[in-house]
Amino acid sequence: MAARPRKVELFDHITAVVLAKLYEGFPTPIDLSPIEIGAEVAEQVESEEQEAFDMGELVHDTVTFLEEQNLLSVGVRAENTGPIQPFMDVRLTAAGLAILGQEATPLAFAGTQTPQSWGARLRAALATPETLGAVVRTVLELAGK
Repeated sequence: MAARPRKVELFDHITAVVLAKLYEGFPTPIDLSPIEIGAEVAEQVESEEQEAFDMGELVHDTVTFLEEQNLLSVGVRAENTGPIQPFMDVRLTAAGLAILGQEATPLAFAGTQTPQSWGARLRAALATPETLGAVVRTVLELAGK
């Protein structure tokens, strides 16, 4: 199988971090700082300096994409805080909660026998980069149905 583009790998990681935070905090809305999440992801994936610098913008684009896919809602976009605006009062939508709360069958995620929700799988996949992309793709496929 061909290597996945680096931006897609980073998108997967950012998606997992954002959705896991929202799932763990549901139903309370949280504020998401693209700069802070970008720094967290850059540290986890051992990014080079320029890639780490660009990470905030990629986080911003990823959150916007997830909102467009109806997985999360953004209450307020902060203004006048620089080029990468924080997202305020963010929470999962009903669709996002239903998908992340849905039990993933053991066959849907090779190597596991214990049923877990997709939200729990996202959090666990952050520690296993080889499965992260598959988990994120499955969540996004479920969102598209």
